[in-house]
Amino acid sequence: MSAVLDNIGDGVIATNKQGKIDYINHTAVLLTGWTEKEALGADFREVFSLINIKSGKSLESPIDEVMRSNTIAGLKNNSAVISKSGERFIVSASCSPIKDGNNNIDGVVVVFRDITRIKKMEEQLIEERNNLEMTFNHSPVGMLIMDNKRVIKQVNNAFLKMLGLTDREVLGLCYGDGICCIGSRENGCGKGLDCGLCEIRQRITKVFETGIPSKDLVNKQTLMIDGIQKSSWYSFFFVPVHISGERYVLLVLNDVTESKEREQQLIQANNFSLKMMENFPAMIWKTDEKGRNVYVGHTLSEFLGKSEQQIMEEGLLEYVHPDERERLADKFNREIDNPGLNNIELRIKHVNGHYRWINIIIKPFYDMNGNRDGYIGMGLDVNDKKITETLLQESEERYRFLFMNLHRGFAYHRAITDKQGNITDLEFLMVNEAYEKMFGLEAEKIAGRLYSDIFPEGLVDFEEGLFDKVINEGKSIYLNEIYSHVLEKWYSMAVYSPQKEHIAVVVTDIDEEKKSEIELKRAKEEAEKANKSKSEFLANMSHEIRTPLNGVVGMIDLTLLTDLDPEQRDNLSTAKSCANSLLKIINDILDFSKMEAGKLFIDNVNFDIKKLIEEIFKSQSPLADKKGLEFNYSFYSGIPQFLKGDPNRLKQILNNLIGNAIKFTEHGEVNIVVRKSLIEKDLVELKFSVSDTGIGIGDEEKEKLFKTFSQVDGSISRKFGGTGLGLAISRQLVEMLGGRIWIESEKGKGSTFHFTVRFLKGKEAAAAQPNETVSGRAFDSLKILLAEDDNVNKTVITRMLRERGWNVDVARNGLEALEFHKKKNYDLILMDIHMPEIDGVEAVKTIREREGARKHTPVIALTAHALQGDRERFLGLGMDEYIPKPFTMKELYQVIEAAVVNKQEKTEVKGIRIDEDGNIILISEENTGLKEFDEEIFAEIENALSGLIVCLDGKDLELVGKFAHDIKNLCNKMGAEELKSLAFQIELAVRRNSIKDVLYSYVNFHKELKTIKKYI
Repeated sequence: MSAVLDNIGDGVIATNKQGKIDYINHTAVLLTGWTEKEALGADFREVFSLINIKSGKSLESPIDEVMRSNTIAGLKNNSAVISKSGERFIVSASCSPIKDGNNNIDGVVVVFRDITRIKKMEEQLIEERNNLEMTFNHSPVGMLIMDNKRVIKQVNNAFLKMLGLTDREVLGLCYGDGICCIGSRENGCGKGLDCGLCEIRQRITKVFETGIPSKDLVNKQTLMIDGIQKSSWYSFFFVPVHISGERYVLLVLNDVTESKEREQQLIQANNFSLKMMENFPAMIWKTDEKGRNVYVGHTLSEFLGKSEQQIMEEGLLEYVHPDERERLADKFNREIDNPGLNNIELRIKHVNGHYRWINIIIKPFYDMNGNRDGYIGMGLDVNDKKITETLLQESEERYRFLFMNLHRGFAYHRAITDKQGNITDLEFLMVNEAYEKMFGLEAEKIAGRLYSDIFPEGLVDFEEGLFDKVINEGKSIYLNEIYSHVLEKWYSMAVYSPQKEHIAVVVTDIDEEKKSEIELKRAKEEAEKANKSKSEFLANMSHEIRTPLNGVVGMIDLTLLTDLDPEQRDNLSTAKSCANSLLKIINDILDFSKMEAGKLFIDNVNFDIKKLIEEIFKSQSPLADKKGLEFNYSFYSGIPQFLKGDPNRLKQILNNLIGNAIKFTEHGEVNIVVRKSLIEKDLVELKFSVSDTGIGIGDEEKEKLFKTFSQVDGSISRKFGGTGLGLAISRQLVEMLGGRIWIESEKGKGSTFHFTVRFLKGKEAAAAQPNETVSGRAFDSLKILLAEDDNVNKTVITRMLRERGWNVDVARNGLEALEFHKKKNYDLILMDIHMPEIDGVEAVKTIREREGARKHTPVIALTAHALQGDRERFLGLGMDEYIPKPFTMKELYQVIEAAVVNKQEKTEVKGIRIDEDGNIILISEENTGLKEFDEEIFAEIENALSGLIVCLDGKDLELVGKFAHDIKNLCNKMGAEELKSLAFQIELAVRRNSIKDVLYSYVNFHKELKTIKKYI
């Protein structure tokens, strides 16, 4: 600590309670002149002797005040220390008590510094300020100080005396108000009609803006003092000043009324001719026969910044640029006696020290008797014109250099026209080097020749009248791509007319780029063709696999209903599990295909996140229990229960991660954790973590995880199965949901997959309106027609139906189905889509036409088509329901029963409605009205409809479909079933890619919307 105190700039002395010095640092030694050895143990009052520097009187020691008051004490103003050598220096100090553990004073520490220099500077500043104040107040000219708002802050006596005012009448007022300007009388300074023209206001503003003094202003002021109007002339001088860090303007003014009036009298006494010459807007002078100046005009005097007398004595030639003097003398000697005008442009030195170009005219001068009496000269300032001409010339040279050195070809032509003014040819004036190389020409040989001579077959096929349009309309035309059949190359051209009857052409060789573009386009078309073929292959593969797979699943379900021994039942359960795995692989491949094609859509519906997690947990629990794993989930508080987004895609991601965790874990546990990551206004970001104690993954293997058709090790596929698509699909789904996915893992210890997704805050979905209870007897003896061409599926489905006790007729194709339908009445028809003779779509169309409005037999589409939009497409084609292959017995029974219930309600229905999944639901008479009318939702429908119209005008069916889907959901919220149905018809028309049907459905929707709006 002692070393630190010795190196600080302040003196430090510590004493005991008797005032004896216990410590003194190096700075204190230097200031007091006492060595450390001399000072230690000495009395502080002797070493640190204080006096008042002004009076020389001794002052009380500060340690006495500290000991007395038990508080920190400082020094009085002008306190000075007398060093051992007798030198006096002014100090500032802080004295603090030193206390022991019982809070009793044990001594005093004094920290002080030499402020002599600072004190002298302060005194000098005060003295200077006083001197300035005295100069200001006693100056013989009027002075006032204003702030940046032109408010008068200070005035001197001369100013008050000049105007006959007191300081109380002036201070705190704006300039015009303070001096009683007549223009400020009614509205105040700055608000009068002429205030905007006030030169004084403008000068003050300029000085504040530039910080440069302004002088040479003489202005006439009309004042109204004590009711008496008085006009006087004043000279003004404006000086920027700083006072206490603030900017002000010092205005110095002097009454020059007398001198101004004398000046005006002298001016009025001048003769008329002199007045004319003085007011002539040119520099005028006169010389005698020998060229000596005998008269100099005021304009010339101002230009040179010299008095007329000084110019006449020195001669005008003295101010001409040295390089121009010889030329002027030569011209004067040769042409001066020419009775005409003698013009010459030369540079003359301006008052600012720079030379300016002046156009001089000199002519002999003759007196009243016709005798030559010297010469008269007149000069006009043409400097700006000269500079402009020089700049133009430089610009032309610069642009000429630029064009001549362009990498693009440049050619400049003169237009050749016929009698009617139509351009018939072009004459080459110049071309650049790039143009020569581009077309194999030589500039020397091309200049002056016609375009038709150089390119007799034409360079390119120009649009007729192109050059006339460029010249006559002044348009620049850019041809992005133009092909020369002569040179077999692609070019781009810019054609413009820089001056009348001239054409400039800039040519760019884009042959390589264009050929590359054509090649890329061809490659793109081939890639799209290949992608389309792949999509068709995947769709056909899906169809061909699903059809026999339906037979496999169906037969297994039927066999499981029979009496089996445990081994047989286990074998069949294994076979069913394999079939389900095969179906999952097919679905993964189709999902991946849709992602690649950009046709995988994200839904946006309200859902219960807690309920969704519970459903996923319940569905995965049997798999975990079977392997003896501990399976848990945690759902953090603070997460909104209802969200808006795509619950099915979230379920797909979680099922994939949980399925993998269970599959790759033999012992231990699998855990699911759901946390909130971000909640901001309507946005909710959730973080999901799926952890296991399975085989784990090494760092070098993690990169392969999320790649397509990739697994960490080929042996994993052999041991655990899988395509390697699951995580790739999950990653893309996570990204489509606005999140990211990553892994933390250690080989042999397990893995944790984290991912985030974003949703909007949702609300509780409207509870589905249950259909009226239908008696179980309604399903006892159904008559069903099955139309199916595949023998295996035909057998399987027939046995499934008869297992329920239903009567079944089987048709092998659409033609047979129509024959059966013609002969018998059926409660329901199961219709395969792809069949020989007549397919299912054509058969249903015929059935609907045959039944008309009098009858409606429910038709359920049986198909292996399972792509997005297939269900809606088949419903739009007249089907009542849809079930994709393969399906279980339970799924088939549920669809059939729903269709039968809907049929039985036909007689009592008032209309239809569409549920959140696009299902058509028949509604009864008492359930046709709107819910309570919601103006906000109705406005949203109208806004969405406006967006739909804009997209329809642009023929963007994809966006039209999205708007129609949003409108359908809004109508459902409002309970507008008829509107919802009409919106769904627009959506179906979009899926059929039919503009005509979209327009028709839109007109119906708009008509119904207007009707509802009218009566609500």
